[in-house]
Amino acid sequence: MTDRQTHGPDLQRLAATEILGLIDGVSVGEPLPLTSGTQLCNAELCNVLEYLIPQLLGVEHPEWRGESLDGFYLSHAVLDRADAVELAGTCILITDQRVAPFVLNLVVSPDGTIDRIRIRLGEPGGGSLKISGPLCTSTAAGTLLLELDRRLDRVDWVYDLVVQ
Repeated sequence: MTDRQTHGPDLQRLAATEILGLIDGVSVGEPLPLTSGTQLCNAELCNVLEYLIPQLLGVEHPEWRGESLDGFYLSHAVLDRADAVELAGTCILITDQRVAPFVLNLVVSPDGTIDRIRIRLGEPGGGSLKISGPLCTSTAAGTLLLELDRRLDRVDWVYDLVVQ
């Protein structure tokens, strides 16, 4: 993967390290241990992704510069193949505390780097990024999450970025 870092910690390497720890002992097709009791992702990987995703999107989309995310609710998190994970659900946009759908595919190398990331995030909506959906604490946000997996192939993604 090319060096797209500006300053601060190497978020890509941190994410890869977290993924390698999570997939150890998990079989392909099995869920990843990212949640505890709720669908809110409480793993360190999600903390890293709150900053990594906006950082990567900001390279090609200036509106993401200075943005961050405020948490993830997962509809699924699975080991796709021995070196790849898929996370899907909704993320909380920090600026307005509204949610937007996302799918994240990450391919990792055994050496602790990320080979490829695909970020699909947001469908047309409101807010400064034009992807804000329902308020994160609303019933509508819960409904969006519960119904997301059934319509992933039909979401009109506002952001669809591949980084290698």
